[in-house]
Amino acid sequence: MTLETTNITSQAQGFSCFATAVYKVLLPQYVDVALEVGNEYIKNSKQNKKCAEELLYPAYMSTNMYADPRIIEFSRYAAQTCWEALKLQGYNVDATALVYGEMWMQEHHKGSSMDYHVHGQNAQIVAFYFLEVPEDSSKLLLHDPRVGKVQADLAEKDDKVISYASKAIAVTPEVGMLYITNAWLPHSFTRHGNKKPLKFLHITLYPQNVEQQQQHEVEIV
Repeated sequence: MTLETTNITSQAQGFSCFATAVYKVLLPQYVDVALEVGNEYIKNSKQNKKCAEELLYPAYMSTNMYADPRIIEFSRYAAQTCWEALKLQGYNVDATALVYGEMWMQEHHKGSSMDYHVHGQNAQIVAFYFLEVPEDSSKLLLHDPRVGKVQADLAEKDDKVISYASKAIAVTPEVGMLYITNAWLPHSFTRHGNKKPLKFLHITLYPQNVEQQQQHEVEIV
């Protein structure tokens, strides 16, 4: 049986389902103080040998820093923006606060990368705030989270073009740029290619009922 060829673009209307949102906002005003505080925390982590990663990979990660008074303005701004992003997506967050789980500085040296992962344990939203981005820095990779598509996927016609067929999207970091997305979106970082380190803050936020928010130092309604 021979099927008649038709021009589907003239007969069908396409629409998106189950979209994945990624937001970005340029915040150069917080870079200097975030870098100052982050460098201090990284230095302390190195001295206290709390960075197990350095034994295997040329990377350092600080302890939690979201409640440091010097950076609290940025912490509140980032949490507020994340809350608004969830509301924009259609979630009922009117009676929900977002509280910090983590905000830590990452310093990646030449050869360092980060494996594919998501943030579980009820984390709802994640963010990346880039502070130092030398040439040939790692790229942030955002991976398709749909298991069904991964299992039965075709090859992309052009992996440099963002399309319905895309398996991953590469984001080139920019100094002062805050990227926000849902915690269930898998992400990773490509291998860093410069002797000067890539530095950024990584943030995870968790939901909590508004009635309980007073128990936390940083929260947003």
